[in-house]
Amino acid sequence: MHFKITFVKSINFFFFIFFLIIILSCVKQPNYPDDNNISVDTLEGAYILCEGLWHYDNSSLSRYNFIDKSVINDFFSKSNPGFKLGDLANFIFLYKDFAYIAVSTAQTIECINIKSGKSIGRLKINGNRQPREIFIFNDSLGYITDLYTHSVICFNPTKLEIIKTDILCGPAPEGISSFGNYLYVANSGYGDYLANEPKAGTISIIDLFSNKEINNIYCGPNTCEVIVNAKRNTFYGVYYHLPSKLDSIGGIIEFDLKSNYILREWKINAYNVLITPGGDTLLFLNTKGVFLIDLNTNTEPELLIRNKNNLEHWYALAFCPKDNTVWVGNAKNYQMNGEILIFNLKNTEYPINRFTVGVNPAQIVFF
Repeated sequence: MHFKITFVKSINFFFFIFFLIIILSCVKQPNYPDDNNISVDTLEGAYILCEGLWHYDNSSLSRYNFIDKSVINDFFSKSNPGFKLGDLANFIFLYKDFAYIAVSTAQTIECINIKSGKSIGRLKINGNRQPREIFIFNDSLGYITDLYTHSVICFNPTKLEIIKTDILCGPAPEGISSFGNYLYVANSGYGDYLANEPKAGTISIIDLFSNKEINNIYCGPNTCEVIVNAKRNTFYGVYYHLPSKLDSIGGIIEFDLKSNYILREWKINAYNVLITPGGDTLLFLNTKGVFLIDLNTNTEPELLIRNKNNLEHWYALAFCPKDNTVWVGNAKNYQMNGEILIFNLKNTEYPINRFTVGVNPAQIVFF
């Protein structure tokens, strides 16, 4: 699970920011639906994290209720009157009864109670840093990729205190995962921006006991995602295309978890790659829609759900194990309220449900 601050998840962070600087002067502040119902009687639902627009301070959290299929937009602010998530919230990690949210521009990690949405506390990360993604190993060890310092931050998720900064990896680390006593970190290099720096486009393997990188594996230019599949003893690196190279496609590489050897590679534009609960299927987005890879075969990726509107941009992807549905976050034109589309795998022609959320829905998680 996993997104992301790249434009359409296939243009690097640097160019996304550059693009937004150009358009922000003509973008109006969007209005959220007027919904004051903040009942939280159910423990089964979904959170949708919406990035908002850079420097507009309009990141938000929407909450979906499985029982009555209702949605509460701007749930964090409604549960915590007078507070906002901050500017550019882009990653959420669920651990036990809590959700940890990385807010990049604000340089914070927000911790909330999953059931109530109430803020438990906020970890402020000082200095010229940009928290990107989070992985929590246990009650006392959590890790944050830091785009600006090219390192990983270790923190205590219970006390919301930093334990160690500057665990060095590669340039502009983004995706993070774990297996055993090791972290796997995707070093994007900001696409073209730091593409020629050492370790750009690699996956760092960090030992949790020593907090040091013990191995570094090349994946591909602009490696932004890494996903461990423990059920198959594999992990997957996802590299995006480089805007400067028109023939650059991107792809997914399957590595053996013990030897780190390459097992297979699929050359295709892919982002928001996820593994279904059984461990035998990859799902991912690209500009055409949702694709599927059957890991039990050597077949090519198959288009599962087509995006029928070329002007709308699918920005988030999730698989709901509760009912085996596929959820898509539609960012539309990146400047207005987005929506969630829910598809039944038995008939993917049209969504079985859709609802409005905040601006740029970047991640969907279930609880």
